[in-house]
Amino acid sequence: HIKSYAKNVSANEFMSECNDRNIFIWLYTKLKPNDLKNRVLVKTQCANIFSHLINDYRSLKAIETAQRFCDGKLGLKDLDKAQLFAKKAIYWASKDIDVIESHIHSIDPPGNKSFEYSGSELRLCKEEVDQLYLKTFCATLAFEAVDYQTLFANANLYLNYESSKIKNLISQMVDLCKYILPFEEINLDENLKVID
Repeated sequence: HIKSYAKNVSANEFMSECNDRNIFIWLYTKLKPNDLKNRVLVKTQCANIFSHLINDYRSLKAIETAQRFCDGKLGLKDLDKAQLFAKKAIYWASKDIDVIESHIHSIDPPGNKSFEYSGSELRLCKEEVDQLYLKTFCATLAFEAVDYQTLFANANLYLNYESSKIKNLISQMVDLCKYILPFEEINLDENLKVID
């Protein structure tokens, strides 16, 4: 999907129309695989946009570690160590989703015709799931900041949140990719055609 999209647009179309940070990060990684600093920097700044919604110290520490790496104060071993802790934050947040979704299934099974359980309980459970998806999304952003080996970002897997505020923050991440990643150093029109 990402490869076919990138190959079928011009450089101008790509920069003006692309609204998926995954595509920006994937393409930059493919075209400049050795530019680790800018790749970590853009993921760190994306995570920073959501840092006010993060309350897990492991995720916050991952973002801080990635920033210090970009500042030249830490090395790859520090990123590796932070990855382990950040991954645990994702695991526990997604585990909570499983618990609540299982509860929703128990009070509102598919094909359920009875109204034994109140609609308000179901609504509260679904709101809690939305919050947990957001928590997992933020934890994944923090993990991505220190995950310097992954080709592109995966946090969108957990993006199950439709508020306009969140959509605005997502848009800010796309703008950051355009601003931070030095695509102007790459002959995009030529490179887009030959991406492997």
